[in-house]
Amino acid sequence: MPDGGKPAPCDWNRIQIVVADIEDEVARLGALVARFRNDTVAGIGGKRILLDDPAGKPIALFEPPRKWPLPPPPPGRQSRRNFPSAGTVSSITIG
Repeated sequence: MPDGGKPAPCDWNRIQIVVADIEDEVARLGALVARFRNDTVAGIGGKRILLDDPAGKPIALFEPPRKWPLPPPPPGRQSRRNFPSAGTVSSITIG
């Protein structure tokens, strides 16, 4: 991690919240004194950042790529990548 911390047992268990614009959420939560574990990481699969909840447990904010979900497979072909979406979170409240 950027602060020099090392992942510990159970450190990878977290909830993930899908957001429409991760930069807006980071700015809004940062103004509320949220503690972020790292900077926003962007890749082909979307953008992600980790923050701590009030008890110190990790929460992942995730912004999927603009083309989401992935297109369906061709007719007659099964794919495990097409999962139903639970939707997105429009706001997060800390405190």
